[in-house]
Amino acid sequence: MNSKLIARVLQFLTLSLTLIAIFEKQFPYILKIPIGATTIFLGFILPFLWNNYLWSCSKWNLNRVIGDLFGIETSPNLNGTWNGFFQSSFDLDSESGEYSKDYTCTLKINQTGNSIFIESFFNKSQSNSYFGQFHKINNQNKWFLVFGYNNDSTCPKLESSKNGGKHDGFCRLNINKDKLTGYYCNDANRKTYGTITLSKSKEV
Repeated sequence: MNSKLIARVLQFLTLSLTLIAIFEKQFPYILKIPIGATTIFLGFILPFLWNNYLWSCSKWNLNRVIGDLFGIETSPNLNGTWNGFFQSSFDLDSESGEYSKDYTCTLKINQTGNSIFIESFFNKSQSNSYFGQFHKINNQNKWFLVFGYNNDSTCPKLESSKNGGKHDGFCRLNINKDKLTGYYCNDANRKTYGTITLSKSKEV
């Protein structure tokens, strides 16, 4: 859950419980009921609704209204399938600085209000993310996503090669509506890096 949402909820809960403790004898039951109901809503129901539904509810700008109320930055919704291509330093011409080949790839993103999981499919391998985080560029309305991943080869020949087996890597993707562009780099075992360009697939 977003840390700012937790902080705001805890502040309200603390204030509510303090008031009840101070004025316990003066509070009639008719006042304790709405305070208790509000405490339950903010402490349990609201966080659940935010994480699973409200964070991505753009109708009437509901996610932004709630986000502004609790001081939460509403990150872009990347849920879905992204198709495109990547380029590898394995095909990089050192003199011209140009890549000689493009390879197709697909990213499947599963995102909630407090987590994101990226499953990636390449021509000879696939990977799963083990962390992901959104960042906003200063005060601009521009975002990028960074994530780390574990990659496993789907090609026996590549798997048995010296530098082609299982490895870890890092990726940064700049977000521009329905387009993601960025770069990746792999660990010392794989020793490759490159660029990646993706477009959001249209929902059928």
